[in-house]
Amino acid sequence: MPIISPIGRKSPKTRLLIALIYATLIIGGATMVYPFLLMISGSFKSDVDRQQWDVFPRYLCDDPALFRKFAQAKYNDSLPAANSTYKMRCFSFEQISPPAAIHEQAVADWKTFLAGRPLREDFQILGLLFEFGAGPKNLRFLKQHLQSKTGGDLAAFNTRYGTSYERWNDLTPSRHPTWVERWGDRHYQFIGEPLGPMYREFRQTRPQYEFFPVSLDGDFLERQIYPRFGKFKIEPLNQAYGTNLTSFSEICLPARRPVNPAFARDWEQYVRTLLHPRFIRVEAVAKPAYEAFLRQKYQSIAAMNTIYGTHHRDWSEAPLPGEVRDVGVRLGDFTQFIEATAPIDAIVLTGAEFEYRDFLRSRYGGDLGALRRAHGIDCTGFDTAPIPAHECDWLEMQAHRTEVKSEFVRRNYAVVLDYVILHGRALWNTVIFCALSILTALIINPLAAYALSRYQLPSQYKVLFFLMATMAFPAEVTLIPGFLLLKELSLLNTFWALILPGAANGYAIFLLKGFFDSLPRELYESAQIDGANEWTMFWGITMSLSKPILAVIALGAFTAAYGAFMFALIVCQDERMWTIMVYLYQLQQQYSQPVVFASLLVAALPTLLVFVFCQNIIMRGIVVPVEK
Repeated sequence: MPIISPIGRKSPKTRLLIALIYATLIIGGATMVYPFLLMISGSFKSDVDRQQWDVFPRYLCDDPALFRKFAQAKYNDSLPAANSTYKMRCFSFEQISPPAAIHEQAVADWKTFLAGRPLREDFQILGLLFEFGAGPKNLRFLKQHLQSKTGGDLAAFNTRYGTSYERWNDLTPSRHPTWVERWGDRHYQFIGEPLGPMYREFRQTRPQYEFFPVSLDGDFLERQIYPRFGKFKIEPLNQAYGTNLTSFSEICLPARRPVNPAFARDWEQYVRTLLHPRFIRVEAVAKPAYEAFLRQKYQSIAAMNTIYGTHHRDWSEAPLPGEVRDVGVRLGDFTQFIEATAPIDAIVLTGAEFEYRDFLRSRYGGDLGALRRAHGIDCTGFDTAPIPAHECDWLEMQAHRTEVKSEFVRRNYAVVLDYVILHGRALWNTVIFCALSILTALIINPLAAYALSRYQLPSQYKVLFFLMATMAFPAEVTLIPGFLLLKELSLLNTFWALILPGAANGYAIFLLKGFFDSLPRELYESAQIDGANEWTMFWGITMSLSKPILAVIALGAFTAAYGAFMFALIVCQDERMWTIMVYLYQLQQQYSQPVVFASLLVAALPTLLVFVFCQNIIMRGIVVPVEK
């Protein structure tokens, strides 16, 4: 019988009350759905846009927002690298914006230059390889490339290459910092053996738009000019240099020491102490100074031959390294020579910008006016023509818009699935644990409830009270005694340790007994007359008629097993026995908020699917006992 009769619903006050009830329910539902939608939206974001609390990621329909994410990913989450390449002064990736204008001829010339003369490996950096708290595309592809060497067999990989990785997810830039190329760092050395050749092989397979050039102009600003004069006002620099520059972007690093004395001092300090030696060449006039440097350092030619592995008879036979690209003692000596005694007039810088400017000088026949008209810039000479990196990145992002969006949409979920599947036996352990928990719950609990229902035990209410009393104590209270008991029984780090403590559930037994009590007693009496034994009555009558409530018990056992974290971690400290929840907790300690949101949604998916496909049986298990 309804609370409000059909006649009563015709009253205006009653209708207003009903409207208020529905409004309250709608508002309450919205307060539950809205946070969930925010979490779904957040799972498709990254650090650059995770503070935007919208239910639909903005970058899916807004190119400037997509460009900010693309820039953060391409420049390996390094704002100084983006600033130096774009010659900007942004304080976060949220401030990066599309270029104000597109000079198509400048972009075309840069692409022609790259197609005709590919840059050296140290003149450009592979992007999309590192992003704090995320799993960028090239890092995932690099791990797949390394796995392909041994068919995914980590033990075989360790044996072949002399490594000692415990899991594939150890192959990360956090463990191998040299993977993230930092050619602006004076002491950076490229990846060595055994991963170096494989990394170079992978590097050559990536498309050109995933690389960005090493901008010495921008690096000079970031590490020499800004620390001395600041980023905000150009006046202190103009006063020191005696110039009339309007912005810092007009400053370009010359290949040789400039004439301006103040500028020359900054140039020399940067070259001698900050610039990576791979960008430095020394001309032949420095040969006597280099011989004197070697003589002072090694004292005898025999000592130098021993270290270098050479057979020089005199200091004059030691060749002057015009530039050094390898690592080790030669690079160390060349660096010390640059820092100490190398004649400054013999030093010449090299890099992507210098090669590009030589290309432009040849392409336009040295006609500066033609260059200005073609590129739409007002440069003072070929030596100040900038690389259009900002414009190229914007156009490349638009050309690969679908691919870029797809990467940002699925990469957080790819990280979660990769972490769970590749980390030990998490997926397999969880499947076994849940299956055995359900099987145990559907055997132990029904047997106990059947005994209490079928037989009028003298103390059955005390037994029920004892079973219900277990619900009064939080599960955490039993963790320590349960751990000690399992330890005494030598069951730690086994499936027995996970299953046995929860095999019998007081609430489940109480619920099952109530359902069994509602079954007609005449069925059992008829079965007894027909000669059925107790097992036949239990299995053929009780269990057959109790499918709805058994579905509820199975769902509870699955939920408890699937969601077990603290208990599973305590009794199974061996990483090979960890379940998905334990691994997801570890993931949440290493990755950022968007990946955490993705992990929570992935973790909730199995429970949601079980409820969606079994909701009819579950609802019958909840409603039928109440009706009876």
